[in-house]
Amino acid sequence: MVEMFPTCVRSSATMMFRQALVVGGACCPLIASIGRDLPSVSFAIFGVAMSGFELFVLILPETKGSSLCDTMEEQEKRDQTINTSHC
Repeated sequence: MVEMFPTCVRSSATMMFRQALVVGGACCPLIASIGRDLPSVSFAIFGVAMSGFELFVLILPETKGSSLCDTMEEQEKRDQTINTSHC
């Protein structure tokens, strides 16, 4: 975790990671107990959560209006093009 983020955002990233762990740890037993009685409800909860995160990713400034690359080579070419245009 320490090496993944630069110093300026490390504390915020660590805090968000810890909060996600706490919320996931608190919700997991509840979802598991509901899933024993109604398995489709637990799948619906995960489906809604993934759809919500997908919508969130679509509005991020880094990805808004851009298509996803199919290969690593494509992404590297795109990164090089972006880096050379900023220099």
